[in-house]
Amino acid sequence: LEIGLGNQPVSWMREIFEGRDRRLAAPTAPPDGLYLVDVSYPDLYGIPPRASPGPGDFRITSPQPDVIKKKLEEQKSCGTILKR
Repeated sequence: LEIGLGNQPVSWMREIFEGRDRRLAAPTAPPDGLYLVDVSYPDLYGIPPRASPGPGDFRITSPQPDVIKKKLEEQKSCGTILKR
């Protein structure tokens, strides 16, 4: 989320992984509104897309950035997020 919201550069993710210290990463995203709605594959795999959505078709979606920021602020105010 920090990268997507523009708070960190893309290179920051590599630093976090290579550092192998979860405490240096951003807080875990709240699960509110995150669900799988659709799966698609690159053409090189030869898997045809479905003509229309049906039961069992899913896509990953997320709340808007302002909703995410609000949730993170709520967690910070409750002390559930460790400050770096």
